[in-house]
Amino acid sequence: MRKQDIPGLCDLFAAAFRSGSVIRRDAVALALERTYLTSPGDRLQPASLVDVGADGTIDAFMGIVTLSARLGDRPLRVGILGNFMARDSNRAKAAVRLARATTTEDFDLVFTDTANQISLGITRALKYAVLPLHSLEWVKILRPVETSTFLVGRRIPGLVRALAPIARFLDRGARRLAFASLPAPERGAVTDVAISHLEFADAALALVERFRFHPDWSERTELLWLLEQASRKTRNGPLNVRKVVDPQGKTLGLYLLYARAGAAAHALQILSIRNHELSVLGAVMKRADAIGAVAVRGSANPHVLGGLMRQRGIFYHHVAAATSFSRDPEIAAALAGNDSVIGGLLGETWTQLSTEDFR
Repeated sequence: MRKQDIPGLCDLFAAAFRSGSVIRRDAVALALERTYLTSPGDRLQPASLVDVGADGTIDAFMGIVTLSARLGDRPLRVGILGNFMARDSNRAKAAVRLARATTTEDFDLVFTDTANQISLGITRALKYAVLPLHSLEWVKILRPVETSTFLVGRRIPGLVRALAPIARFLDRGARRLAFASLPAPERGAVTDVAISHLEFADAALALVERFRFHPDWSERTELLWLLEQASRKTRNGPLNVRKVVDPQGKTLGLYLLYARAGAAAHALQILSIRNHELSVLGAVMKRADAIGAVAVRGSANPHVLGGLMRQRGIFYHHVAAATSFSRDPEIAAALAGNDSVIGGLLGETWTQLSTEDFR
């Protein structure tokens, strides 16, 4: 991928993801450039691939962001697969060609947490491994009636406004239901505070280093870049960057949460010290509720599962598959054995291109 490819990629993006809609091409172009041409890990050569036809037009694109990770003390280069887009006439061949090309790139690991059924079939043929837990999403319903109107409102937008007062009234009683209740207060109150990107970066490294495979945020540059990119997303609400501390001021965990009133909140990243997953998850749910979100969701990563299992009213469902490719058996074992921090900022859902409509 080169900067001069971006106008052609805007055409592909509009056809593949926003067919029939008018988009702000300048916003799409800027998001493509920021996501795929400014990563600190891509300074020498952008990793994203374009498939160029005989007439010189771009027929397909595989977005790849290069990020840093570690396996123990060993530095690794990770390719995060993002947007795949192709012209209808060439979609199947281009998908196979570009997917095969990613396995020959100079990566220790290639990973995506947004593979659909078609992508899953292609990557399986190329011997990508599926990560079952990372492929599940957890959901906590906070306001059952408002959640129902929110889902209906996706198809009939005007109905939400009309039903909102009734839904809020009914949800006051629904909060007594076990599945919609908030976590009970813990012994020894914890504090949940907003922090800066720099404070998040300072505290995050200690929380991921206990895992054999983890993002390499030791120099902070890459993490600060990721936080800046993640903050540009707007569809699920502003990004809340927060820290959870105990009464003595010790950091128990960090989290990144997109949330706004009347919509489903998205927990992009949840990190905690060992055995305090429940405290951090409780803080996430209470923060989403305080903002007025109807529900909160996140990836069922193994390192938060222990806390999720102790919460009431958690539902699990499959949205997209998490798959990985590595020729290194140690990396594959770390991911399969759940001794890893992957997904979230070491994934694809922080990008504007994953959710924004650009209208």
